[in-house]
Amino acid sequence: MNNLPDNIQTVFRAWGSSARKTPSTDSALRERVFAEVSINTNHPSHQMKKHISGRVFPVGSVVFASFALIAFLVVALDVRMPSRGGIGIQTLSMDSATTDFPNLPYPSNEIGFSIQSPLSSPTYSGNALTDSREFLKTSYRSTMHTRHVEKRITEIEGIVHSFDGRIDQISSSPDSGSISFAIPEDSLFEFRTLVGELVGEKFFDENVSSTNLLQQKVSIETEKASLDQTLASQQASRTTLTTRHNQTISSINARGYAIINELASIESKLTGDAEADATLIATKTALNAEYATIPTKIANENTSYKQQLAQIDASIASTKSRLEGNADKDEGFTATIETVNGSVSVLGMSLLGALWILVSPYGFSLVFLMVAVLWYVAQRIKRRLYQL
Repeated sequence: MNNLPDNIQTVFRAWGSSARKTPSTDSALRERVFAEVSINTNHPSHQMKKHISGRVFPVGSVVFASFALIAFLVVALDVRMPSRGGIGIQTLSMDSATTDFPNLPYPSNEIGFSIQSPLSSPTYSGNALTDSREFLKTSYRSTMHTRHVEKRITEIEGIVHSFDGRIDQISSSPDSGSISFAIPEDSLFEFRTLVGELVGEKFFDENVSSTNLLQQKVSIETEKASLDQTLASQQASRTTLTTRHNQTISSINARGYAIINELASIESKLTGDAEADATLIATKTALNAEYATIPTKIANENTSYKQQLAQIDASIASTKSRLEGNADKDEGFTATIETVNGSVSVLGMSLLGALWILVSPYGFSLVFLMVAVLWYVAQRIKRRLYQL
């Protein structure tokens, strides 16, 4: 009552002191009040009451509801219209590039990938497009959100070991963790199923990519063909060398036998007359000198043959070693395409984050809608307060 104008307080005080009760009719009191106080109908509070007492159009609620509808339509159209890259779960590439996992604040349930445009043909070196063989190397990447990071890391580690897989790297903390691994290619489908069941569908996102390692296979095959050709040439050279050596030795020995026969013939023709035998004796001397060189010629030929043979054998051994290395490459290549290398990132989240993921991708629409409803309720409450 202390907030009332002084003239009203005076009237109430004078009336209350004498009566201390409501008269049977308050018309006299109201006439005196209205006589003493002139009501200003232009006062803001009076205008506000008059405005609120009527039906007020909820402009704010409509604005936020419109925002909610626009956000919903944008998300709905984006979900239903595939991007130019295509839709699917696997990336097939002729290159050795890897597919990076999308760095989104909240993972979607869709599995992203890209397909190379048919207008941009891949480049091949060495082999034509008629080689349609496929040697697919598969890579796996996934991200999950959970309230129990360390527990999920332990569970994933157990799943990897259950498939006789190998752990390459592992880290874990209450907030985040990651694990890199390798598993047999034929176990990938079951592995994906088990890992995906660790969290809800909306809290898990994965990417599987495959790269055709045809170029590596062709390179290995080309190297082997070249080494096979080199080895065949080296072995042919060895055969030729041995044949030529044997022929040379045979020729030297044949000359030795011929000299022996000639010397025997000369001996039979000698008469004992020095003058008459002079020519035969000169021939005999020359033949003996030549015969004395036979062992040296054979030794020199053997030495040369052994040296050349050692060089060829060393080249053959080197080529065979390279062929063994090529076989190891091919074996390793086979092991590579039969193995899946992958990683799983585990991210912690709050209850609010979990709620946001559950309502995504329509989270902004729901937020705008809630604001619209709260705005409307607040205006209704405000209107009633002014009417009191």
